[in-house]
Amino acid sequence: PRLVLIDGRRRSSMKTTKRQIALVGAAFIVLWTVLQILCPYHLAFKEQADYFLLDRTFVLSFLMKPAFLSELAGGWLTQFYMLVGFAPVVQTLLCALLWAGMSVFLKREGVSSPYLAALVPALLEGALSCLFEYPVSMTIGAVVSAWAAVACQSFKGRLQRPLELLMLLLGYPLIGAPVFLLLVLLLYKNRRSPGHVSLLAVSLTAEIFLFRNIYRLTSAQAFVYPVVPGYYFGRAALIFYVEAGTLLAALAAMSSDKWLRRFLRIICGLMIVFAFCLTVTPKEEWDIKISSLAYYGKWDKVSEMGKTNPYKSVTGSYFHNVSSSRKGTLPEDILEVYQPLWKGLFLAINENSGYRRVFDSVEALMVCGDFAQAQHSALLGMTFTPRQRSSRMLRRLCEIAMANGDFAAAGKYADMLQKTSLHRGWASSVLTMMESCERQPVYGSADDILFSANDWFASLRNLAEENDAALDRLLCLDLLVKDIASFRKDYDTYYKPKHASAPALYQQALMMTFDENVSPSEQLSEYAISSDVSEMCLEFISRREAGEVLTPDSSFGKTYWYYYYFAQPQ
Repeated sequence: PRLVLIDGRRRSSMKTTKRQIALVGAAFIVLWTVLQILCPYHLAFKEQADYFLLDRTFVLSFLMKPAFLSELAGGWLTQFYMLVGFAPVVQTLLCALLWAGMSVFLKREGVSSPYLAALVPALLEGALSCLFEYPVSMTIGAVVSAWAAVACQSFKGRLQRPLELLMLLLGYPLIGAPVFLLLVLLLYKNRRSPGHVSLLAVSLTAEIFLFRNIYRLTSAQAFVYPVVPGYYFGRAALIFYVEAGTLLAALAAMSSDKWLRRFLRIICGLMIVFAFCLTVTPKEEWDIKISSLAYYGKWDKVSEMGKTNPYKSVTGSYFHNVSSSRKGTLPEDILEVYQPLWKGLFLAINENSGYRRVFDSVEALMVCGDFAQAQHSALLGMTFTPRQRSSRMLRRLCEIAMANGDFAAAGKYADMLQKTSLHRGWASSVLTMMESCERQPVYGSADDILFSANDWFASLRNLAEENDAALDRLLCLDLLVKDIASFRKDYDTYYKPKHASAPALYQQALMMTFDENVSPSEQLSEYAISSDVSEMCLEFISRREAGEVLTPDSSFGKTYWYYYYFAQPQ
């Protein structure tokens, strides 16, 4: 009977373990699905805001800051995040490695349901990875911490505690802030030895305060590095979210009180749900996606996304207008999509702008030929990133230098990109192209004048005579800010001498500037206004004077007259 009872317990235990493993497998499938469907471009953006050079000097530069090991591994891995589908798989595998280490540790500590308890920090780490400012090195550091704790469990004898202390102190320069996860696990392991627990906590804190001067970091930076506070990462409490979840999961597993155990498990579940709700933001993902597609040169998809623009996003309107400018159809397309006044043509940059907005601002400046301002924004974008590195801005700086005829600078940027793994082919093609190009600027006849930041009218008027994209953007900017007097002046100065006719948008706006003291037929003939536009204008006036309610879905919804009198940004 005793053998039967023991065998029954083993079978029950095996069934419980299988159910836990099945639940863990389902959880990781859900995690991969979330990363793949809801935030793939958040992950891809991590590559755009960094680069990794296969260069000895660059590698050794990681020694100047803590987290040398995790930053080196994370930087090398991040460069492959531009590959479609790569980032969600890698992030899921890293979280699975974290779960494996945590489950081994908790099982050795005699924790009940170790596989489910270990799932809490793994899913919390997966949720934090959805933030594009949360570096891959943090996840790698958490994995190293979990397996370092497993290694500490193997230490026996008198050297056990000194080796634990040594491993903890080595953790900070090697993996940075994730060493606090190792501290939490060691505190749990030595919970019955308060003296050793205090020694571990005090020693790590003292080490960080000592190393902050060596690494030239503030106290706040030293405790959270490799996360760099003060950029997009305004959720400082989330940095230690994994450690808090780990501690609660371990306490829930070891508690003998059934109701306390259930309460702590509910708290852990709510923490996971809250983390994903806070980090997975569909609108921001949509904005990053259209920006990334523009960076990858997939302008047809950019145009399609800009037409739908389900979130009424300024970024969506902006990139749709950039796509239209590249095709030379900006006047025809600009009122076909949502336009938040002038904000859809240029992105204003100031001291409060994040680096993602600065990245986006470069595209419009390049397409209209304002390479001086584009270079300024690209350099700002590079400087504003947490580590002052950006593969996206490096490519844009190379393109701008080529357009300006500065082949020395272009060659410097291309040489840097040649030391990367995935931009090497692009850089080689640029270097080959430069050998056959004439060394002169693309718009060499434009006046070399400095303008203040965001002074788009002065810049566009400087470029309007030589660049049709800049001319269309100038006229559309006049129209979107509803300054028809400046539109008429700019049209007569720059557009009329070069073009016999104008798009319907310009014709509609021109009719609003006609002089009442001059014959209408004479003005219609002078500006080549089509009969369709003139007849539609008369119909619009009669309906408006009759008090008819006009809607965006009416026949006038896409006309400039409707925009001028009724359109308001949402």
